[in-house]
Amino acid sequence: MRRSSPDEVPAAYVAKGGESISNVGLTGHYEASNHHGKQVVLETTRQLAAGESVDLTPDIQKNYEFFKSGPGYGAKDNDPGI
Repeated sequence: MRRSSPDEVPAAYVAKGGESISNVGLTGHYEASNHHGKQVVLETTRQLAAGESVDLTPDIQKNYEFFKSGPGYGAKDNDPGI
């Protein structure tokens, strides 16, 4: 598995406005459809404002651990919505 390096993930992503982020502790609601047309509902989101800067680098380690010691790609096999 290839691990993302910090220079591949922006430390200062500048939002265009309307993008949603999801993380533990956020309380916003998000609904959409995935590429299979199945509904996706998230209850831990926040919508970004235009010009807002977000550091995405703290999630590099979390994502790495998800695939290294967590369910990884196999998680999709347990999701009836995919």
